Amino acid sequence: MISDPTSFSSDLTSDRLSVIASLLLDARYKALHDANTELDDRYTQGCLAFGRQRQAIIKAWNNKLYPWLSITHKGTDLVFKIGPVLARFFTDDPHKPKKSTVLIPSYAESTQLNIFEPSDTDVVLWRFILEPALSDDNDDAVFFIGINASNEILCRWKYERSATVLHSIDHTTPQAKELAPALVLPKTDQAALGQNQNHV
Repeated sequence: MISDPTSFSSDLTSDRLSVIASLLLDARYKALHDANTELDDRYTQGCLAFGRQRQAIIKAWNNKLYPWLSITHKGTDLVFKIGPVLARFFTDDPHKPKKSTVLIPSYAESTQLNIFEPSDTDVVLWRFILEPALSDDNDDAVFFIGINASNEILCRWKYERSATVLHSIDHTTPQAKELAPALVLPKTDQAALGQNQNHV
């Protein structure tokens, strides 16, 4: 059974996970937009996107935007924390990760993990996984997964962008206002009217 992240740590709230997911997606979109020349291919786009995603998290930490975000290793294999929880990010399949780096802790990460004979019900690796869209009609997706010592996914959360809804800030509805009918003239009359106004 796939659980919610907060069932493993109260620090892994949807709001916090959404911040990281948004940083990853925004950096990727900008990188793919910029690396869209005849000299670019999937490799150059992927490298630029990864580098900018890494820098986006570091910049958010440097600027102290989120008190719950910290960085414990600033190398290319960036390790950061959401509260006390270690995490990394990758581009892969969020349902069946294929990259060994997703399933095996980096050296920097392993020196910080508390692995004392974990049971199969314990998450030992937390990963943000960006899943590229299969076509232009779809959007890229970001998942946050928790993996146990047997490389089984115990937890999966998907980022959902929220739509901006415009609404009144008070409980009153403004009264309807009568507007004068618009002045509609033939094009020749409109041009003459404009010239007359320019001479006023």
